[in-house]
Amino acid sequence: MDKLWYYTVGGTEQRGPLMERDFCAKIQAGEIAPTELVWTQGMPTWAPLQEQPALRPFIPNANPTGATPPPAPPSAPSTNSPQAARLPAFGGWLSFVGIASIIGGALLTITCVGIPVGILMILSGTAALGAKAAFGDGNPSPEQLATGMAKLRTFFVLSGVIIILKLLAVLIFLFNLGGAALALSQMADSFSP
Repeated sequence: MDKLWYYTVGGTEQRGPLMERDFCAKIQAGEIAPTELVWTQGMPTWAPLQEQPALRPFIPNANPTGATPPPAPPSAPSTNSPQAARLPAFGGWLSFVGIASIIGGALLTITCVGIPVGILMILSGTAALGAKAAFGDGNPSPEQLATGMAKLRTFFVLSGVIIILKLLAVLIFLFNLGGAALALSQMADSFSP
């Protein structure tokens, strides 16, 4: 887990907390002087930055060998950090849309005529519920986020196919309705004197 670091400015004004990678970047940029006091969980007291062996490679011009200091450790923000990115809470809507799609699809499959669209609706509803489960509490891991996004993509692709099929059904219905109206008007004309 990424450590949270605190530091002083002028030896008195306390700043922080900063995620370890951000803290190391500030040190490398020269924004924190080597004489400033630093502290993180596990340290008994505040101590000068320059006395911390793990942080010394990040201090500019403190490396007499001329070797390039290692980059700050890349890690995700802690879930307890106020800086941690959180997804908006839309799990309730995903549940609603998923369940509504499954119920609508089940009702369509009962009619026998709507079996293809009904099956697609059931599959899209299942994908929406899978995305909701993958996103979890709104702070998913990268793997959960990738899984959830893949499920959302499946949901949207299937929803698009369903819309296209419904539009085709409406066009066929309107074409047939127009043909029936034409046939009725011709029959009416044939009965007139």
